[in-house]
Order: sequence, then C-alpha cells, then structure tokens
Amino acid sequence: MLPSSPNHFNLKSFIRNIFSPKSPLDFLGLVFITTLINLLAAGNPIGFLGTLAIALIWWQINLKFAQQRQEQLNALTGVEKKPPEAAPGLILLLSPYSSRNPLLKSPEKLNHLLNKICQTFVKDLTEADFLAIDLSNSNLWPQIKAVDYHLSQGKLKEVWLISTPTINEIQGSDTTAKILETYLKFKYGNQLQIHFQGFKGQTLLVEDGDYGKLYQIINYIFQQSDYKDDVIIADITGGTKMMSVALAMACIPPKRKMQYMDSKRDWEGNPLKTGEIKPVVIDVDPILYLD
Repeated sequence: MLPSSPNHFNLKSFIRNIFSPKSPLDFLGLVFITTLINLLAAGNPIGFLGTLAIALIWWQINLKFAQQRQEQLNALTGVEKKPPEAAPGLILLLSPYSSRNPLLKSPEKLNHLLNKICQTFVKDLTEADFLAIDLSNSNLWPQIKAVDYHLSQGKLKEVWLISTPTINEIQGSDTTAKILETYLKFKYGNQLQIHFQGFKGQTLLVEDGDYGKLYQIINYIFQQSDYKDDVIIADITGGTKMMSVALAMACIPPKRKMQYMDSKRDWEGNPLKTGEIKPVVIDVDPILYLD
C-alpha cells in the first residue's frame, strides 16, 4: 500500500530532480555528480568508482520501484471484491423513486402512496405502508442495505441523504429522501442522526446536473462533520451518472473512500430480486499516488 499522502518523500523523484534542481539540496546533488563526471573524464579512479556506485544505486532504485508498481497494479486488477470497514458516517445519493412493480407504473398512484407515508407520523406507520410502495424491489433498496450493513456492525451514527428538488413537473429525489428518512426512523428509531434537507447551514438539495454544487456539498460534509475523513464513506450506487462522478471527485483527497452496492443485475442494470446486495469498497489511493 502506498503512503496515503501525495506529499510523502519520494527518493526516485529526488534523484530525478538532481538533474533539474528545484531546491538547494538538489543543487548540491548536481554539483556532486558533476564533480564525479569531471574526475571520470580526467581518468581519476575516484570518478570511475563514484560513477559506478551511482549507476548501481540508480539501477537498484528503478528495480525496487518497478517491483512495487507491478505489485500495486496486480492488486488493482485483482478480481477480489472487498467489503468496506464499517463506518460511523455514510453519504448516500438518491434518485427519484421507482419500482418495477407494474401496478405502480402510474405516477398518480405511486405519488399518492409516497405522499401518504411522508405525511404520516412514523409511530402511525406499519409494514403494510412500505409494502404498498414495493420498497424491497425499488431503486431505494440498495441504499437501505448500505445502511443495514454499517449499522449491523455497531458503527453507523450519521447518514447524509443527497437529493434533487422537485421543480414544477420535473420529479426530483427529495421525496425519496423523505421516504428513506421515514423508513429508517420506522425501523431503527433514534439510533441514527439523519440529514436530508440540510447540514450545519448547508443544503443537501442539488439540482440534477449541477455537479459543481454537488462537489461542494460532499466536500462540506467531510470538512464540517465531527469525523475524520477515513471514517466517512460515500456510496455512489444511487443518483445519476453525473452525480456519481461528482461524488467520486470529492473523494479524491487521501483517506476518503467510496463504496457501491454490488448485486446481480438484469439487462437493464436493475438489481435482481434474488441474490445478495453487499457493499464493495473503492479505494483510489493506490491509483492516484502510484509513482
């Protein structure tokens, strides 16, 4: 595993910089090598031995880094999918609610059932209300399983729900966020602190396609939460492709991690009813800091 910071000391880069000095130390290295070359040109044995020693050191360094690079590339191209470590903080992207149940293809009927849940006190809801919207076969189920995974290991404390607003007749995922918040409270009570409209003065609503704003929101969560970056995980399963890319960009800084909910899917890319849905960690540090 490479150091988790791009600012770590790199011996190979240091030696490379000697021939293009960027610091006083680099300049001294250039003077030393130039002196050896002059001695070699004059037939001095010290110049010959010194130049040979530097050549051997350079060869060893290149060999070491070539082996390290190959090991890291082998790890990256491996087929093994690893689950993430349980996290206290989880960021979820949400899409407008949808179900594969043909009886819920009517927007009017589906919206009526969704609004009923949103407008009902949690204590007055029953399992039948969530069965009516076919929750376990909806596009919201992977996010629910993501929460289940981290909470079942006794770690999860806070969840941030990133959604899009409903504007005129364009359905956003704000209703989906409310449904998820309600279901999590119905199932887990007050075990979780759920943020779905705002967080410390920052809205969690972002218009679909505004990836710049989404990047700012995700970055704000990492910076303003009470957790270190390496104990918050962002799930890229939900949301549009552009939103997933923006979330991934916000997770580029060292120690920030992502996950996706892996499952067997049909030809349209929807999770199959049979089969387990489980999280897979995405750690980009070995790629970004490969040298």
